[in-house]
Amino acid sequence: MPFISIKNLVHQFHVRDMNGEITGEYNAIDDISMEIEEGQFIAILGRNGSGKSTLARHFNNLLFADKGSIWINDILVNHENEDIIWNNRKKIGMVFQNPDNQIIGTTVEEDTAFGPENIGIESENIITLVNEALEAVKMKHKSKMSPNHLSGGQKQKVAIAGILALKPKCIVLDEATSMLDPHSRKELMKFVLELNKKEKITIIMITHNMEEVVNADKLFIMNKGKLLTHGSVNEVFNEVETIKEAGLEIPEITELAIKLHHVNQNFRTGIFTPEEFANEFERVYNEKRNKE
Repeated sequence: MPFISIKNLVHQFHVRDMNGEITGEYNAIDDISMEIEEGQFIAILGRNGSGKSTLARHFNNLLFADKGSIWINDILVNHENEDIIWNNRKKIGMVFQNPDNQIIGTTVEEDTAFGPENIGIESENIITLVNEALEAVKMKHKSKMSPNHLSGGQKQKVAIAGILALKPKCIVLDEATSMLDPHSRKELMKFVLELNKKEKITIIMITHNMEEVVNADKLFIMNKGKLLTHGSVNEVFNEVETIKEAGLEIPEITELAIKLHHVNQNFRTGIFTPEEFANEFERVYNEKRNKE
């Protein structure tokens, strides 16, 4: 069985007038089904209002479906069973867009310890968990510092450390890079990829930035609550019209490679960096010159 299995999920929001009266409803998630294997790096993409963040909040039971079902580790999520809910929240941690909304400790180590303390782990074990988590995110040297004195990227690492201290199987990043500068975003993405590859932690990334997901195992594209398409990075990036329908843009270098492929079938697609493009251009050029 998959680590997470979603079947025909529907989540409705009510529309209210100025007096608070319900005047209608709409499906923020509209009959979505997907499967996520343990250890994968998954990206769920869509513009604002696509339903991707609403979907993310179902993974660790911050929201519950109106219709359909979610299975986590072969266990059906039931909003009436608190044991299942809390066990899921231990398995699946969530990092939000603004780290200031997630960090509550007066020091980095206090914030990292909050989760383990909250679930009743013994003090001596908490110290070990906190040290291991801060070492993992390379923030041990900041352990006595106030989070208020950290950069945005450092704050996100502390938020991730608080989750790592719970020994999760999965981390969901809900637009976690959107408030970061380009350097901090790049560093955080490098770290997240290391967590996935070295620690085998399942990563679910919620984003609208196509350039951040080139290393993902599988992409899911959402629009207006529906799942438009899914597949490998190469498969989805070649669906240019579907991506545009979702209000997204593929990296310029990827789109240029696709256009060159239409002119010369020997020029491969699935190129996501300038370095890859330069190497492929040189390869095709040399092959043509050798034939001449």
